[in-house]
Amino acid sequence: MTETTFLMKYADFILADFAKYRTYKMSRMEESYKQYTGKYKPTLEDVLLCLQCEVDTDDFLLMEIFAWYWDSFLPAALGHSKMYTASERRYATISECTPKDKPRKKYVTIENEAFAVLTFENNIRKWENYEKLRPKYGKKVRFIPCKKQDPTQPDKVDECIVGGKQAIRIYSDACRGRYTLADSGQSKYGGWSLQGLE
Repeated sequence: MTETTFLMKYADFILADFAKYRTYKMSRMEESYKQYTGKYKPTLEDVLLCLQCEVDTDDFLLMEIFAWYWDSFLPAALGHSKMYTASERRYATISECTPKDKPRKKYVTIENEAFAVLTFENNIRKWENYEKLRPKYGKKVRFIPCKKQDPTQPDKVDECIVGGKQAIRIYSDACRGRYTLADSGQSKYGGWSLQGLE
């Protein structure tokens, strides 16, 4: 089977499966952000400092964010709860933590960490807006960002039932990803804009 034949035969399946896995990881990262209990929520600038290992160790608030980044956010980005467990990550640096039986296989690769930070950058605006809506609708409600039919229409929120559970459809640009369209998950490039792909 040639590479072209393989791609033509399996591209849709691979894209759908990859989009599902990516969505799962992104929802775990959102949950990590929701559960952050520090004095103030992490910003993109804070997360970039964590990524670049430029955290001022004398800055207590930033060290608190780094502890969350290393202990909660990155494990969520890996997409598997049995990877990079507390008993492993607390005894090695992020870039050097490996399974005992596979010392050359890093838990957190450069690509994993880059995806985690890109996810944060893509979603932070909508996560912040969801935080504002949670007191009204509850912690367990599912938010569904939707595209306005007419961009000039005012923002609106519709309560609905999706899969037997309460959900809130939000028609607002403030609740959309910076680089993604939530209603294009199965489309080419999984709904990512060219800017996001770059």
